[in-house]
Amino acid sequence: MVLCEACEGHCLGVATYNVLIDGYCKVGDMKAALDVLQLMKKNGVNPNVQIFNVVIHGFCCDSKVHQAMAFLTQMVGAGLSPNTVTFNPLISGHCSMGEIKIAIQLLGLMEDYGVLPDRQTYAIFIDAHCEVD
Repeated sequence: MVLCEACEGHCLGVATYNVLIDGYCKVGDMKAALDVLQLMKKNGVNPNVQIFNVVIHGFCCDSKVHQAMAFLTQMVGAGLSPNTVTFNPLISGHCSMGEIKIAIQLLGLMEDYGVLPDRQTYAIFIDAHCEVD
């Protein structure tokens, strides 16, 4: 968190926070990513869809799908609309854990939000089906 300490007292925009959070997520340091998210909120910068997507993807890559689901709930609670970038890692994560029924429920939730599955969404389900068979 040295970079964040150096940034304290400076007015950072949402894009800068996104880069920091994404970097921590990519190296698997979810604690640092969440610390930056808290700092962001403390500094009065509201997370946007992209930041929620980065955190959700980070948790899914770290096999913490249930924590990622909690961020989906927070995202919606903040009045933000999820998109395919939000749902695909969640669906993939649940499929990887063998929770196909939950992944299918997420497909239904996508529909509820007016989000259409894309090629990647279908590929996730095809891959999961091939692994089961």
